[in-house]
Amino acid sequence: MIKDIGFQIQQGECSALLGPNGAGKTTIIKMLIGITKPSAGQILFQGERHDRKRPFIGYLPQHPIFYS
Repeated sequence: MIKDIGFQIQQGECSALLGPNGAGKTTIIKMLIGITKPSAGQILFQGERHDRKRPFIGYLPQHPIFYS
């Protein structure tokens, strides 16, 4: 379960999520890129609710996996 997370990444910045196994890093990334919907709360992108139809986030996994 992911609780009480918030961060901002400015245009042109590169960012990473670090933490121990089971901390929720993969879940956060899946929510940001639209694979998983948050069960509560919201994701804002450029001040607006994140819409899965607007894929503005680039993602390169450590081991490429192709989702359906």
